[in-house]
Amino acid sequence: MEVPWASEFVPLNGASTHILKCGAWPQTSQPTGRLLFLIIPGNPGVIQYYERFMERLYHESKDCVPVWGISHTGHVHDPAKPSSPASQRQLSGSQSSDQHPDEPFTLKGQILNKVEFINNHVPEDVRVILIGHSIGCYMILKMLEELSPNRVLRCFLLFPTIERMAASPNGTVATPLLKWLRWLAVGAAHSLSLMSTKTKHRLIVWHFGRKKNGEKIPECIYKATLEVCVPSCLANVLYMANQEMQQVNKLDEDLVRHHADKLCLYYGQCDAWCPREYFYNLRDKAFSCDIRLCNRGYEHAFVIKASDEMADIVWSWFQGYLQNLEGS
Repeated sequence: MEVPWASEFVPLNGASTHILKCGAWPQTSQPTGRLLFLIIPGNPGVIQYYERFMERLYHESKDCVPVWGISHTGHVHDPAKPSSPASQRQLSGSQSSDQHPDEPFTLKGQILNKVEFINNHVPEDVRVILIGHSIGCYMILKMLEELSPNRVLRCFLLFPTIERMAASPNGTVATPLLKWLRWLAVGAAHSLSLMSTKTKHRLIVWHFGRKKNGEKIPECIYKATLEVCVPSCLANVLYMANQEMQQVNKLDEDLVRHHADKLCLYYGQCDAWCPREYFYNLRDKAFSCDIRLCNRGYEHAFVIKASDEMADIVWSWFQGYLQNLEGS
């Protein structure tokens, strides 16, 4: 059966944000007690990277639980709108927008945008299962402070970057580059923008082809990377990444403890953004949340090679939770 897809841009905090929807609720279901998986992506926050994961998860639910995903504002260009002033300011390399934490492109603004989307664009009867990846996990923790407790049923935090990002192996390399050399990457994106879409697609296929090792990479990965090549979008991606290095530092233990009954965290064995040390430290704090360490070798950017496998893990994990809920 063909999966129904919908793609749209909605205004959040005054800025256009891309939403991708996979599946629909069965027509026979009553408009009460419905469930929805909502994905909060990593960075780059282009939800197309998760298309394969979304489709697999929807099929795992026997096509009964829709899967929606919300891109980070400014990470996907709305073809119906020109570049925003905020995007232009970030392209220039100016730090002035750091003084405006409520702007939609900041880390705080991105969090508030997701809260606004749930409150205003998700039907009131629907209970949401949040799935975060990387910085999306940090966003979910902060979103829980703003959302009604009954709105969110469960949170699955995959490869969570929720603490000490700048101190991680990747963070120690990325932090100075993001602070001083963002403009070089944006300049390269400007050069790429002069190429045809076909040429850019070939370059992207070549780039990922070096990492395939005989594995087939989903077409959605190539499409999503084309979005990142838009200079204004890349500027927003790097701007938010710079804020992540500065702001995602000490673990908010009180926040984790308060919402522990809803949290499921999945760490990688060899993840240079959230190393195993972070897993053991969190586990030893005994927050009573469900925390697991991957034993299958999946990479932090799981959407490239393990979308199906991670969707299977999340669905199985969620099924176990539902059975415990029904049996209590």
